[in-house]
Amino acid sequence: MADKWKSEREVWDFFHSEEGKGAAESNQHFFRKLFPAGHRQSIRPDIALVGKMTNKERWGYIAEHKPFLNWFREIHPHAFAFLVRYGKNYAPIIMGAPPSWGEPGWATCYYNSLLLMTAVNKKRRRRPLVYVEGIVMGALAHPMLHAWNAYSLEGRQALDWTHYFGSRWSRYLGIPFTEGEYERLRKDIAPKKKDLVLSLYSKKNFPKVEEMLLNILETRE
Repeated sequence: MADKWKSEREVWDFFHSEEGKGAAESNQHFFRKLFPAGHRQSIRPDIALVGKMTNKERWGYIAEHKPFLNWFREIHPHAFAFLVRYGKNYAPIIMGAPPSWGEPGWATCYYNSLLLMTAVNKKRRRRPLVYVEGIVMGALAHPMLHAWNAYSLEGRQALDWTHYFGSRWSRYLGIPFTEGEYERLRKDIAPKKKDLVLSLYSKKNFPKVEEMLLNILETRE
């Protein structure tokens, strides 16, 4: 998201102001240019393209498309292919008003998604929220690692609390995990840091959890 904002509510307020109307139209146009099929279009081919490159080719491709692809530097090379194989496409839940449960932390998508999942699941047994992590790409979001929520493992709508306004111009590819599955993965990354929330697919963490990720996904098949 753009550096000039410091909260998602600021993003919401700007695009609902007179000043922001033109910017909203520009972002809608940019989204349609990126994704002619709209929210039916998958970003899987884009991720697959980068994943098939050698490290040298990937670095050159990222450098050529700076700053748009800068965030791809964070992703472990093997995680690209993993997300292409196991990732699911998600369409955003477009909110008509800021969320009634409060504002998300700014630029803390992993924590926001974990917090929302645990808070909702304490009160509701039917259709529990799951944690989804993968890649987001859109008019207000450069391609990057990101986390959001969904209603069940089978749900394909992204409840993106972190980007509750900008999500309307974003496409998502990610893998869902139940609360229990995510806790196992998190403990495997940092067993002594109970409250630590980190990306599963980063260069540092993916090697630690790759085998467990495969085991979790294979048991579902």
